[in-house]
Amino acid sequence: MAITRAIGVGKSTGSVGDWTYRVLRGRTISSQKRGKADTRALTLTRAQAIFGMISMFMEKYSTDIQVSFNKSKYGSQRNYFFRINKRALEAALEPLIPDTMVNASYPPVADVENAIAAYATENPTKILRVKLQGFENVFLTGAWSHDDNPISGGAVDGLGVGEARTQETGSEAALSAPTAISLNYHAGAKIVRGAGKVTLTGAGIPSGTVAANIQYLTANGTPIEPAIEVTEVTSIAGEISFTSPAIPESSNVLAVKIGNVFVRLTSAYVRGGGVDENPFGRR
Repeated sequence: MAITRAIGVGKSTGSVGDWTYRVLRGRTISSQKRGKADTRALTLTRAQAIFGMISMFMEKYSTDIQVSFNKSKYGSQRNYFFRINKRALEAALEPLIPDTMVNASYPPVADVENAIAAYATENPTKILRVKLQGFENVFLTGAWSHDDNPISGGAVDGLGVGEARTQETGSEAALSAPTAISLNYHAGAKIVRGAGKVTLTGAGIPSGTVAANIQYLTANGTPIEPAIEVTEVTSIAGEISFTSPAIPESSNVLAVKIGNVFVRLTSAYVRGGGVDENPFGRR
């Protein structure tokens, strides 16, 4: 809005083009007309397009990412996966970015997968598939596969692989998961389960272990407090079984110490012959 002193306008009222004139206290006031709202679909920024497509991909493979990557310093395994792979994933998704921005909608997740698989095939050392403390780094070299989840210790202190099996009280189905056994602490997949009998097998498991020598550990190998007390321990070389109370997600248990060795889950539990989509083994 403005006070108009142009001779050609004078003390006129009305509209000319995009301007409206009116007389107020002897002065002619001009103001520009408000345009109609643009109802066309908004576009996405490049950053929004990239982040949205990567988020779709991470959501589909959240279980695998959960057990294949360390947590970021202030976040989750997915945050860490995104941070270390962002540049390579952006390059992989480059063919899909323009249409995603213009259309303001994301492509089917299958298209995102295909673009990433094609890039990984041509660039087999760019996208990290496994980056977990105690394990060798693994790169994505084609289509994503559950088989790439870490199932063996890659550290110099690795003692091999084994299995954790839980028969929950009142349940006919057992939960099982691959484990890695080592001489030092390494974080594994979070342990969450109901009360029941636990059986751990693996060549590195010692014999003669008693209840007092079974410890559940949180981050950095710290024993959980209050301690989880187990009973009915049976221990032989290569196998130990005991009865355990329920372990809730809030406990943040990441490994078990059996005597002088450490056992951690390296993948999701398996329930009824199929991989449970929940990395904690429970819904």
